Amino acid sequence: MACSNPFYRYNQYSGSYSRIPCGWCISCRIDKRTYFQDRFEYDYFKKFNCIGTFGCITYDDNHLPFGLFGDLPSLRKKHMVDFWKRVRSYMSYHKIDNSLLRKDFKHYTVGEYSDDGRPHYHFIAIGLDYRIAENLYSKCWDKSVIIDSRPILNGGMSYVLKYLDKQEHGDLLDKYFDAGIEPPFLINSHKVGNGLYRPDNLDLNTMTYHWDNKNRPIPPRIRNILNLDLVPFTNIKVRNFISKNGGDYDSADKYIRQSRNEFFEHRMTKNNETVNRVQYYSDTNKVLEVRGSLIR
Repeated sequence: MACSNPFYRYNQYSGSYSRIPCGWCISCRIDKRTYFQDRFEYDYFKKFNCIGTFGCITYDDNHLPFGLFGDLPSLRKKHMVDFWKRVRSYMSYHKIDNSLLRKDFKHYTVGEYSDDGRPHYHFIAIGLDYRIAENLYSKCWDKSVIIDSRPILNGGMSYVLKYLDKQEHGDLLDKYFDAGIEPPFLINSHKVGNGLYRPDNLDLNTMTYHWDNKNRPIPPRIRNILNLDLVPFTNIKVRNFISKNGGDYDSADKYIRQSRNEFFEHRMTKNNETVNRVQYYSDTNKVLEVRGSLIR
């Protein structure tokens, strides 16, 4: 969907304005939710053979965390980060890795407050079967056990991913900080649905990918990787790197950053400059100057 509140950046070299989505309007949030849903559904159906669980975790009264002022219960992002670390550590220690409990499972977790202000967490975990994963969760959640684990039914992913639409930012977060409690958050695994953007599933002419019998625009991050006008390497070289690595765009991202760093360091050495690379990046005019020379 088209952003309803874009901003524009003037490109002095092309003489035109670039339209940049705001990332926070309802259209941008719907696009972001669609990208996440496609990526998780791809792994759910293609990689994990429809093995997954939808769950909810909260605290009992004895383990309920409170905010900075001690009067209001608060979310704890660290609790969920540590929870998923314990799950992976437990599976690794006991060598659990089978068709129903995959050690390379992926998760998407959101933390929010209920209507009465009680913190709780929703998550989807693909690669963990709901019938036996609840016992695994109970061993790894040390804030007492109030856990609901269910299969992922139609609309289950949409239910969790809808919290992307509720994300607050800027001044809207002040009410949480003023109350001394953590704001709602979301966390997810890395490299989810990378196969969705494999070269044979992309149309580079229209910059779309195919999923669920539809052609959708390639997300900005992937599109930036494929259109490397600022890197002194051809698009063909980068696409070949991506193809050889099975569509692993996270590795490609590191490859691109390394290439940029090497290029800038080489440029500074060649010109006998002693400018620190951090300062070099922070100076907008110099960055634009380098970008313009590369584009030309």
